Amino acid sequence: MSEVAVRCGLDIAKHVFALHAVNKHGKTVLKKQLQRKSILVFLLNFLAVLLVSKPAEGVTTGREN
Repeated sequence: MSEVAVRCGLDIAKHVFALHAVNKHGKTVLKKQLQRKSILVFLLNFLAVLLVSKPAEGVTTGREN
């Protein structure tokens, strides 16, 4: 990856994770699917400014409205 990622999204699933990173212009610089066993090693080697996780549909945060 030659461009710098400023935002990175991680879709968390049971066995396969989808990673999507964009640069400061919103252009995709990384799109990758990783197995559970390899995600930690990849993320430790991946330099990103921001890593955001969105909860799955139907998942509660424990907060009451």
